[in-house]
Amino acid sequence: MKPQVEFIRLGPDLGEWSVGDKGVIVSYANDITGCPCALVVLYKDGSIVLAPYYTIKVTDPASL
Repeated sequence: MKPQVEFIRLGPDLGEWSVGDKGVIVSYANDITGCPCALVVLYKDGSIVLAPYYTIKVTDPASL
C-alpha cells in the first residue's frame, strides 16, 4: 500500500496543488536543488506532482 498524503502548504510551483488536496506517494526523488521530494499522484485529477516534504503530511502512517 502506498503512503497517503495531504498537502498542508503550497510549494514553489503555485499552480500544481492546493492546500487540502490529497494523493498517494508513488516514488521519492530530489528536485534540481537537491531538496528531498515525493512524487505524488493527486486524487483530484490523476496528475503527478513533485512535492517537497515540507508541503505534505502523511495521513496514513501505517502505510509507510
